[in-house]
Amino acid sequence: MGQSHLMDRFMTLCDWVYRLSILQLLWFVFTLLGGIVLGIFPATAALFASLRKLQNGESIHLLSTFVKAYRAEFWKSQQLGYLYLCTGLFIYIDLLLLISYQHPVAMIGIVLFTSLFILFLSASMYVFPIYAHFRMTLGTMIKLSFFLAVTQPLLTLGMALGTVLIYCILWFIPGLQLFLSISVFCFVYMKLASIGFEKIQKSGFIKDRYEAELGA
Repeated sequence: MGQSHLMDRFMTLCDWVYRLSILQLLWFVFTLLGGIVLGIFPATAALFASLRKLQNGESIHLLSTFVKAYRAEFWKSQQLGYLYLCTGLFIYIDLLLLISYQHPVAMIGIVLFTSLFILFLSASMYVFPIYAHFRMTLGTMIKLSFFLAVTQPLLTLGMALGTVLIYCILWFIPGLQLFLSISVFCFVYMKLASIGFEKIQKSGFIKDRYEAELGA
């Protein structure tokens, strides 16, 4: 009985490795098809959409599901991705400028912008899982990503630790980067973010504030 259970767990693991490898390949291919600049965010949105369905236990055809999401979210994902990217660059550049100033008063700004940048990085781990899970306006998605980063500290910490752990594994086993890197990061973010979604939905927070915007 114990060996049978262990074998089932091993087969499940192998199945997930296969799926994540295929999704990573699709992510690379469709990112390149979009010329990288126009491909990276739709491919990322499609990756999260596919992972959400798989984690919910749905039986899907990986290629058709990925392509359908890629096409459907091509332009909207660009808006979200580049809005987030520009915001992050703005905060980061301001932080570098403050660090370059040799003045005691600049220390206040450094502390504030460092805190803001950490909060931004934390929220960025939630934004595409939110995009895959809900149908909301871009502004609402961004606000919700920051809300979750602050109100779900254990999940946020879990995402951060997972990021560091996966990075270390990939550093020591660089051969995995081609097959299992982006997809594994996204798997962790989607899995942990889903726990946060369930919590705030049970609390009524989402329904009370954004009921008109909710979708699948």
